[in-house]
Amino acid sequence: QYLTAIFYGSIVYYAFPEQWLSSNSKSFFISLCSTISMAIGVQLMGTLGPRRCPFFWPLLGACMGIPFLFIRIYSSPSLNISAFLSSLLFEWKVDWDRNYFDTVVVSKQPKTLSKPATTIVVKHQKTPLKRRENTFKHYIIFLSGLLVFSIFASSAIYQNLNVDINGEKVKVKDVITDFFKSQTYQQLRHVLLEIWTFYLTHGLTGIWTEIWRTFDFESDKQAFELLDLEPGTNQKQIETKCKALARKWHPDRFHDIEAK
Repeated sequence: QYLTAIFYGSIVYYAFPEQWLSSNSKSFFISLCSTISMAIGVQLMGTLGPRRCPFFWPLLGACMGIPFLFIRIYSSPSLNISAFLSSLLFEWKVDWDRNYFDTVVVSKQPKTLSKPATTIVVKHQKTPLKRRENTFKHYIIFLSGLLVFSIFASSAIYQNLNVDINGEKVKVKDVITDFFKSQTYQQLRHVLLEIWTFYLTHGLTGIWTEIWRTFDFESDKQAFELLDLEPGTNQKQIETKCKALARKWHPDRFHDIEAK
């Protein structure tokens, strides 16, 4: 639980821009988000099995360590105290979920001279509907947590990861910012806009037709059909046919604008 809290808190803490730490209000907001994430980590790890505890207690323990996050001792966040207090209060208030097990021992009669010791056992049969509801709830919680965690993890990587470019350490966010200002991005954007315009005009069928024509391995056959020649015609005959068609359909031969 403690290690999970440290991990969650670190991801959330470093997911925010470094410039925010210079502002007291934003720094407090970062500390608050980090403590909440640590409490969530403690709660998730602590309640994987039959143990149960109200979320209030690990959250309270994590919030007790906010001053150590907000002050940033030695320019580095101290996540250990919040994680430790959160885990401590969780273990203090933890309880067992009796409905977690199918079999529960209700009472045990002591052994006497006349009869041996007996145990009264009650079996709880969980209905299929109840099991499906619990499973669905767990999946929703897991997927929601995974989505939020992915967002914070991506932001942390974006804010802090460095790459080596020509022997110089450059942050990923600076590389991405420079890319969006580069000529390459402008050309890519222009191409994407042309594709979008073509899609609005011709639809998905038109795009698929163009792709098929581009990668059509029978394009030579189509060229021969267009020139009204048989496949395998030599180069001289092809040139003669092209010149004849060029003379036939030259725009100067037509005086009408529509005919041109």
